[in-house]
Amino acid sequence: MYISTAAMTGAIVLAMLLIHPPNKPLARVVVLVASLALILFTLPYRKGLALAMEYLIDLRWDRVRLDD
Repeated sequence: MYISTAAMTGAIVLAMLLIHPPNKPLARVVVLVASLALILFTLPYRKGLALAMEYLIDLRWDRVRLDD
């Protein structure tokens, strides 16, 4: 979950650096609302992906036994 949150945060910061709006206060409000919405609405999917990644990592390092 930390990886996906960091990726979204990086995308938001990159967009803030590349886009130069004429109205900066309005742009800040739009970025704030968009970032909060993106983080909150993707939370269930990010949790599922994080669990799947952890399971696959555990399989790779033999921490999960499939024959039990």
